[in-house]
Amino acid sequence: MRTLLMIPISTAAIFALLSISGCGTTAPERDFGNSTRAMIQGQTADPMAAMVPDPNPIATGDGERLNTVIETYRAPAPEATRQEVNSNPFGNRN
Repeated sequence: MRTLLMIPISTAAIFALLSISGCGTTAPERDFGNSTRAMIQGQTADPMAAMVPDPNPIATGDGERLNTVIETYRAPAPEATRQEVNSNPFGNRN
């Protein structure tokens, strides 16, 4: 009878030890953040652009065109382009 009681207890103890051992790294990975840095570097067209600025920057601009761009940017969107927001997931119920 005592042997029959030991089997479930020992099985539970082994299961607990195995499940606890799978949880455990205490130190962060050595290459922590390298994947993010690699993604950012891959998305940058010219990584050295900030180090070597353009020797011939644009010195002048078309004032009328620039003012039109700024005014268009600051103006509210026309009513025809705004879409109605429907927050009811089941459709409109009137």
